[in-house]
Amino acid sequence: YCSKISFVLQLQAKICNISCTFQLWSIIAGILHLGNLAFVDSESSSGDCYVANPEVLNNAARCLSVTPEQLHNALTSQVVAARGDVVAKTHDVNAALYTRDALAKAVYERLFSWVVERINESITVEQTSRYSKGTVIGVLDIYGFEIFGTNSFEQLCINYCNEKLQQLFIELVLKQEQEEYEREGIKWSKIDYFNNKIICDLVEMPRTGILSVLDEACANIGNVTDQVFLAELDKNLQSHKHYTSRNLRQSDKTVKHDEFRITHYAGDVTYSVNGFMDKNRDTLFQDLKRLMYN
Repeated sequence: YCSKISFVLQLQAKICNISCTFQLWSIIAGILHLGNLAFVDSESSSGDCYVANPEVLNNAARCLSVTPEQLHNALTSQVVAARGDVVAKTHDVNAALYTRDALAKAVYERLFSWVVERINESITVEQTSRYSKGTVIGVLDIYGFEIFGTNSFEQLCINYCNEKLQQLFIELVLKQEQEEYEREGIKWSKIDYFNNKIICDLVEMPRTGILSVLDEACANIGNVTDQVFLAELDKNLQSHKHYTSRNLRQSDKTVKHDEFRITHYAGDVTYSVNGFMDKNRDTLFQDLKRLMYN
């Protein structure tokens, strides 16, 4: 079964003029090996850590064309400039896990974009008079609406994307179609619908929207925490009928003190703000960039 899949993928890569399939598989394997890396705290008092499974480290390094030592150093420490001096700052286990995931996501994102670019190049149409308006094939494949026991930044992004798709559907299929029926005097059964623009604005509005407030919190220098971010949301959105939190509705014990709730078109979703700022920054340290550039 796997050999059949491999054959199909190789054939598709050939059709799309992607010749370096070995490097492509190697990078994908490297990303998978990165995800299997585990870290343990060292016995020293410096708060550093090291890779617990060196064989996985060796595999990941080989697939990414770097040495195990280089990869280990980039994942467990960070070079920072402080007052003109360059200092190596060691990571604890949590920081190393964050660094590992940031590297895996960055490599995958760049690989995915590269593959899409190659596919677009292979199927592009010359802009002749016959195709003066261009020819476009659009492919959309996203997660559906998500409501979990614990919802975080990822669920907010996915659900926001679904809200935007719902808004597009409302605009193109319902609103514009019914307006056209009215202009042409066509009889039809009017469809009542909820315009979810108010929810999209809740997330994307400049200055007061959730994403704008989050970006502002991440840009501030100082002790700005996830709880400070939540307090700023409450301040900006306290009168919005699709937003609430424990601070705004003290009697609602179903929302915790580190959560807020949005009434989406598909239902209520409660989001935990823990980790929101770190996930929004999604920082890729310079050490990792230098490692992969080399």
